[in-house]
Amino acid sequence: MISARAPDAKGLAARLAARAAAIARAHGESRLRRLRADAVRWRKPGLLWPLFTKD
Repeated sequence: MISARAPDAKGLAARLAARAAAIARAHGESRLRRLRADAVRWRKPGLLWPLFTKD
């Protein structure tokens, strides 16, 4: 039998906030490197795929 559980709203909110923070950090660093004309930003996986890498 399938039992119904209440969704973990606090856990979901924490995971979404962590993802948003990772994206914001990557965007900020990428923008700074772009302004400095730093080509390293294209070789850092954490800047290209911030949700899929573990930097």
